Amino acid sequence: MGGRLILEQLFPGIEADLLNAGATVVDWSGTIAPLTPVASGSYFGTNYNVHYYSRDLLEWSIRRRVLASPQIRCLQQQEVTSLLADESHTVVIGVQTRGRSQNAAAEESLYADLIIDAGGRYSRAPKWLEALGYTPPQETTVNSLVRYVSRYYTCPSDRTPDWQVMLTETASRGCVIARVEGNRWLATITGVAGDYPPLEEEPLLDFVRSLPSSQAYQFIDTAVPISPVWGYQHTENRLRHYESLSSRPEQFIVLGDAACILNPQHSQGITVAAQSAKVLDRCLHTYSQTTTHRDPAGFALYFQQELAKNNTAPWLLATNRDFRYRTTQGEKPQWSPLLHWYLDRLTMLAAHDAKAHGILFAVTQLLKPPGILFRPRLVAKVLQQHFGAGNR
Repeated sequence: MGGRLILEQLFPGIEADLLNAGATVVDWSGTIAPLTPVASGSYFGTNYNVHYYSRDLLEWSIRRRVLASPQIRCLQQQEVTSLLADESHTVVIGVQTRGRSQNAAAEESLYADLIIDAGGRYSRAPKWLEALGYTPPQETTVNSLVRYVSRYYTCPSDRTPDWQVMLTETASRGCVIARVEGNRWLATITGVAGDYPPLEEEPLLDFVRSLPSSQAYQFIDTAVPISPVWGYQHTENRLRHYESLSSRPEQFIVLGDAACILNPQHSQGITVAAQSAKVLDRCLHTYSQTTTHRDPAGFALYFQQELAKNNTAPWLLATNRDFRYRTTQGEKPQWSPLLHWYLDRLTMLAAHDAKAHGILFAVTQLLKPPGILFRPRLVAKVLQQHFGAGNR
């Protein structure tokens, strides 16, 4: 939900375009009855709608709007091979590119006042900085060893489910099925630490059959597959600490997945990338008002520090959930078991307490900071439920 609101701010009217293209509108908490190891049952409505559509539709919609600007030029079949710096290697002044096809220019030097790496999970910025003589950023990694497969389906008109989204999971297996544009349904099936969903048809169906809700199995058994089964295994969380570099060149910054990678199972990535754009916008405005015109000194550090602050909350949300798995790799915070205990009981409370549910929903949808989960009144309610009548 947080990402959806930012996208509409960045691209006014994009929400209407997505809905006109067939996006599904769902009140996640009001129309979905999750079956999880912690709590099950129908939740309260929130008056917040979540939109479901394919990544293809979203990226096409954004690309079309971006390239409509006459100020933007897109170089296709080109890749950046290195950063270009001044003689002292203290300021990045451009990038060196290389063509990926015979029709593209073999090599080209591009110059700019600010170089932004939004290269995603496979960003090569650490190596580029190292080539200029800088120490690459330290990394923090938390890997829950989650793997998932996805597949598109269509439903005969007489077998269309009476739900738009379905979620079911056990301690190590899960499945989400959601309706997207074009009368298609996207099923994503997950497994943890070697208990992975197979790519083959019949074994995959048996895997889904083991889940708590028979609706997932019934849907996949009767729906018509219209795509291959795609597998994905790069689900680790990874923070690259550009804000902590002892030295850095000016006029070069890193954002989005290139700086903070989150387990895609938690559906935070696009929202956090959109937040990165908002942080950049805010930093550019703030910096231009407090420094000499076109003075780049210090901006890279300022931006990376502000971005790191923004990424703290989604990082904690993602890794806290991943540390529920005993096989998760990475340094576990000492307070993690206590936090899990509290959040489990808050989830139970939210199943029958509208106010608690609204707060929990706002945090998980990246609308509010996690700190509001620990307001004294809410903590008191959780403890009263556990030690009071709810624990007798």
